[in-house]
Amino acid sequence: MYPFNLQLDGVDVLFVGAGAVATRRIGELLSRSRPNITVVAPIVSAEIEELARTYSSVRLVKRPFELADLEDNYRIAIACTSDKVLNADVGRRARERGTWVNVASDRALSTLHFPAVADVDGVLVAVSTGAVSPKLAKAVKDAISEETKKNKK
Repeated sequence: MYPFNLQLDGVDVLFVGAGAVATRRIGELLSRSRPNITVVAPIVSAEIEELARTYSSVRLVKRPFELADLEDNYRIAIACTSDKVLNADVGRRARERGTWVNVASDRALSTLHFPAVADVDGVLVAVSTGAVSPKLAKAVKDAISEETKKNKK
């Protein structure tokens, strides 16, 4: 695993699923960049509906995912449904196409992981455990964030 800071403005990102995980991840991406996000799901959370109204770069496709959806030129795919089999199918197909993928239900199928991010006055720190322990990553991020705030004074 190697950490990168990526400029995602204008990058095509596919989300399969539109529940709590997708809501959190879309919010995280939009807080730092303006990727072109397509969300494919038959049911979409109210929060994602609001994000789509607020950001013209968020597009909703309200129907079940089809493997053909990956034939578009997405650079990143996020599989975050409650269906582990579907998530795995998305992960495998994305990998075959050379698309970076995060499979929320199976870190082994993921080629990218979301870090815990601390951003204090322009100091950006990303902490990752490779999805082994998100709680630990968050605790370390919080400690770094607090220490950075103390030292900035």
